[in-house]
Amino acid sequence: MVGAGTRERLRPAPPCSGSDTLWAYYMMCDQSTQESDAPNPGVWALLQRGRRNRNAFYGQLLPKALAAQEKKFQEEEVRVKDEPKSVQEHLALYQDLMAQYEAKKRRLGLGEMDLFHGPPRSG
Repeated sequence: MVGAGTRERLRPAPPCSGSDTLWAYYMMCDQSTQESDAPNPGVWALLQRGRRNRNAFYGQLLPKALAAQEKKFQEEEVRVKDEPKSVQEHLALYQDLMAQYEAKKRRLGLGEMDLFHGPPRSG
């Protein structure tokens, strides 16, 4: 329970996690942000620097962070597009992986579970 005179601050997480610059951008105008809110001391320093020199932050750092975020989104989109979509595609992928597994077992001369556990130990 929050006592009288104590303000409970509930803030949603920044929309782009994983980027110190985007965290600082998200928190730039929130003057109630405290050092303890920052993920690490470097991000806090970045926020303080950005507040002191907004032109450099918005003109140099933010465009780079946004470009990196866009690249990350595009890579994720490609990865998702390459994933099997239908049950048949999943089954075909499973069958292909099992065929590779069986071929490797035969090539190595391993028994049923040896490929998982390694060759039997002597002694």
